[in-house]
Amino acid sequence: LQAMQLAGMSLTRLFVPVLIFGLVMAGVTFLTNELFAPWANHRANNLIRRAAFGEAFPQVREQIFFRGPDNRFFYIERVDDQQRTLHNVMVYEVAGPLPRLITARSAHWDEQVWHLANGVIREFDEEGFVRYEARFATMDILVKLEGGMFFAGQKTPDEMTAKELRQYLALFGQGGAATRFAVEFHRKFAIPLASAVFALVAAPLSVYAAHGGRFPGVAMSIVLLFIYYAVMSVARALGATGGLPPMLAAWLPNLLFGLGGVLLWAREDGWMRRRYVPA
Repeated sequence: LQAMQLAGMSLTRLFVPVLIFGLVMAGVTFLTNELFAPWANHRANNLIRRAAFGEAFPQVREQIFFRGPDNRFFYIERVDDQQRTLHNVMVYEVAGPLPRLITARSAHWDEQVWHLANGVIREFDEEGFVRYEARFATMDILVKLEGGMFFAGQKTPDEMTAKELRQYLALFGQGGAATRFAVEFHRKFAIPLASAVFALVAAPLSVYAAHGGRFPGVAMSIVLLFIYYAVMSVARALGATGGLPPMLAAWLPNLLFGLGGVLLWAREDGWMRRRYVPA
């Protein structure tokens, strides 16, 4: 580094390969997270569900949308495992331009049937207005799968691709319980790009580390990673609870580190030119 600096090379020329490598790794990470990770996570979680639940009442995840048979989407606010009862159930039946919505105060699970109680059925016209609404005391839904296998169709955000998350958001919007899905959708793109952001930050900092040996560089890397993951965790939690917009919650770490990298880059590049380039 010192020899190249003495030769008059700018910081930009020195570290263009590093930035290119960061961008390549961002692309590889995105493809890995999109093509392999969701499939592997879903397979692993299904094995856990089958081993843990067997033919017993499935452990439904609360306050999360999941897909079931016959093109239905389910949402359960609260689960009582001992009583085998679901509270505040929503069922979206996708059969036209807009889904048919079934809500029920409670439901019981029995073999291959869900028994809904105290609910309302709503159908919508093409403009989104309610064209039909009826209350029911009881209603049965055939799920067609046995035991815990019904929930093999359930997918958490970690098990979904960006395309699947986008479809969920188009169907359910980005508010309420779908906020977590919106945050994870934007994180699908923000997390891979962290490779390029860290390359941008590492370039000017490596000039400082080069004068002190390996230890300062290693220590600096550990500190930066810790700060990045702390910011990422806080932003993710705030986004899931509505404290930050989903897009900002996903991109906040990259924005902060990217801005810091640009400022450090400009400062170090100007300093190198003043020091090593003859007047």
